[in-house]
Amino acid sequence: AGGVGTYSVLTPRQRRIVRVTFEGIYRGYKTFAIGLAITTDYKWTLFGLNEESIEYESLIKECHRRSARRIASGCIDNGGLYVKMGQGLVTMDHALPKEYCNELKILHDKALRRRRNEVESLLHEEFQCGSKDLFSYISKEPIAAASLAEVYEGQLKTGEKVAIKYIDLQDRFQGDMLTIKLVLKAIGYLFPKFEFEWIIGSIKTNLERELNFICEGENAEQCYRQLKELKFVFVPKIYWHLTSRRVLTMEMIYGCKINDVEGIKQMGLSMKEVRRRKKI
Repeated sequence: AGGVGTYSVLTPRQRRIVRVTFEGIYRGYKTFAIGLAITTDYKWTLFGLNEESIEYESLIKECHRRSARRIASGCIDNGGLYVKMGQGLVTMDHALPKEYCNELKILHDKALRRRRNEVESLLHEEFQCGSKDLFSYISKEPIAAASLAEVYEGQLKTGEKVAIKYIDLQDRFQGDMLTIKLVLKAIGYLFPKFEFEWIIGSIKTNLERELNFICEGENAEQCYRQLKELKFVFVPKIYWHLTSRRVLTMEMIYGCKINDVEGIKQMGLSMKEVRRRKKI
């Protein structure tokens, strides 16, 4: 009862930190369990086999597939940075066994899902006021989501329609990265031939920048300066007074993906003209 009473008097930020801490411990436990299962599988399956034999070659491929499925399942369960890390592994087909890349492709379809009240709490932390003080409207559900962020549709008090991009993973970043690094280090120690620890360094820098929306806003403005002579390229305006490391507010632009042929046609655009302009 005392613990519940103490939790109830904490500020929203303090509550979130407590929640993130306990969730991080649970994610770490699951990650180490997966690492142990993978290690045991390789050691048990390949024990005593000649590395040059056909049997070894066949069995290690099966180990790769089982291990990749365990990793994919763990990434989906842990979410956030784990999914992003798994997506990063898929792009390293030049270094990883193809069985890993094939099994981990499922992670490209996985997106972050957060509760609406978490967005409200984050806005309070970043701007010291709630959504009703900042916007005249925010959609109840995200209109888009990726592995690290969600996007809500909104409208400013002055009437402009905006896209509000939200991320809340900084607090768990260092802990999750350390956990993943330790697991990969242990696997690399047991299997020097399959050293994976270097993967952390190659992905961490990009993730740190992706977790900072100030960088994304600055990149958008740099794109505008470099491409402003191309009249058919439109870069959304950044509303800096409503932007922080964890919240990005930008002008709402409706469109579709470059590979959405039907969507492009519905917008009244010529595919031939789109292809021509892509080459410019």
